[in-house]
Amino acid sequence: MSRSICITAADGQIGHLITELLLSNQFKPGIDELFCVTLHPDKCEDLEQMGATIITHKHMRLGTDLAEEKTQPHLRQFTKIETEMMQMRDMEGMEAGTSQCIIRAGYYAEHLLLYEKDVKNNGMLRLPIGNANSFAPVVLGDVVKVAANILVSKGSKGLSDRFRGQLITLTGPMMCNGIELAAAASQAGVDIGFADISDTEAKQLLESDTDVDDSEKQYLLEYYSLVREGKTNYVSTLDFAPITGEEPTKPPDFFKMHESEFKPKKRHIIGQ
Repeated sequence: MSRSICITAADGQIGHLITELLLSNQFKPGIDELFCVTLHPDKCEDLEQMGATIITHKHMRLGTDLAEEKTQPHLRQFTKIETEMMQMRDMEGMEAGTSQCIIRAGYYAEHLLLYEKDVKNNGMLRLPIGNANSFAPVVLGDVVKVAANILVSKGSKGLSDRFRGQLITLTGPMMCNGIELAAAASQAGVDIGFADISDTEAKQLLESDTDVDDSEKQYLLEYYSLVREGKTNYVSTLDFAPITGEEPTKPPDFFKMHESEFKPKKRHIIGQ
């Protein structure tokens, strides 16, 4: 059975990494065509060189079902998107509608890199998540591996029956509150502390020290509110090893990979 794959938002971090992996020697033999839809084709020139067909899209993120319409409206949009995807099963002429798999990823550990400058200057990871509740950051590369393995799987109706119709929730393998997250960094040689901050401070921090767009800022602030409400106190990793044949990345290993980005600046003392 031939397999044509279309990656949307291929200019973004997730779409770009999935495309790169799919075009690697590990997965490329199982793909006949790979299309990349993007608002910014200049950011996908390397993918075109690797063999992808780039489609420029003229303008017209994953949430959790625990998000509330009033307090986390942006996160709630993702469950609406999931619903629309599932409704494709009833649409005539939509062959792909009978072969769906939804991957619901949580908080990407790479979001912590947005606070690189603040951590280096202050030696503290400052997040508005309170001191009691936990979350389990998942490394983006782990999500990409799961997606790539599913996309090249084959069955009589499209995807392998192992994945067809599945809703796969992915988190990292370790629940951490802020203090435990800082301790995980310390295990990797990154000696930092943790401080809970207000929403206002968090917004100011994102606006002053990062270049993420407004929708991304809103997503992060809403997710942090889920943590404070105790709605992220879980891990979901049982699917990862059977799909990828590997173990998910633990927080200390993530901080080790990004040690240089997080290590606080050494303060120079006059006379020494």
